[in-house]
Amino acid sequence: MSKFIEIRKKLAPFSHLAGTRVLIPGTTYCAHIFPTLVRLFNLMSEKLELIEEKEIPRKGPVIPFTVMQDLEKQEVQIYGREKTGNFFKERLQFVKQKRSNEILFLGRNKKQEWEKIKQRGDLSEIFPIWFRLAALLPNVDEPSSEEGIYSLLKACQEVIVKKEHDKIFASFYPLFLAGFEGMMVPRLVDADHQGIITGEASGSPLSLLQASGKVIRSLFVCQGSSSISILPHLPPECESGRMIHLDFPFGELNFEWTKKEVRRVIFHSRFEGELRFIFPPKIKSFRLRTSLKERGKRIFITNRLELNSHSTYLLDQFQK
Repeated sequence: MSKFIEIRKKLAPFSHLAGTRVLIPGTTYCAHIFPTLVRLFNLMSEKLELIEEKEIPRKGPVIPFTVMQDLEKQEVQIYGREKTGNFFKERLQFVKQKRSNEILFLGRNKKQEWEKIKQRGDLSEIFPIWFRLAALLPNVDEPSSEEGIYSLLKACQEVIVKKEHDKIFASFYPLFLAGFEGMMVPRLVDADHQGIITGEASGSPLSLLQASGKVIRSLFVCQGSSSISILPHLPPECESGRMIHLDFPFGELNFEWTKKEVRRVIFHSRFEGELRFIFPPKIKSFRLRTSLKERGKRIFITNRLELNSHSTYLLDQFQK
């Protein structure tokens, strides 16, 4: 057993469509990308603010043409081959700021061609990208209303509060369709006129991305005053997955689950005191260790753990 939980699947959705809109990870900027033209917009205000427009002399048609959003390197890559045979590759990247390292994986390993992802409509593929983009955002203002597009986010929250877990994906899908364009670029107006929402919202569309990312996080982990709940609202479609580098005042949490049940938890404590881990109701106890060499001891879930700062705790062998 490793003392670490890893996610090896790289999040790097891509598109071959000219005119693709894409967020530049870790920034408030959106790029509208063509083979010979790049427009850069700032999404901090309600109306898109054009920052820069750059024409690029290339001989077309450009085949293949690819726009890739690399969420690991926090950059957008543009590459392809001109009619002359010349291959080009460019990067859109800004100075990296220290952002959240939180990552979600839901067991999907298909190619991340965006048009096919959208066609499949599988939120198990979409949630990790959605969550990671939100985690990388600079802090933006919270939504100021529940009107327009935010009524769809409220509907998602209501389903969670009612613990109607089988309806979670169905509640998020209209939000995905109406609230985002291109490769997960948030918007406050459904420019595709799909008949999903009425009314208008105000503020920065980035607020929608940030707020919805927090709601997605709450499906898999929640914080109490002296507790952490793991898989409190797991959608039934998410049979297996991993979350790593989850930041809490108490420390860093990493965990994985299979067949809808927690398999392993690794917690790096940053404080000294009591902390309770709350698991789905069927779980009654688990094994606790502080090193791989220990035999460990069995802990009932009603018990609080006495943690030491700068210590690592391994939880496994969950029993019903």
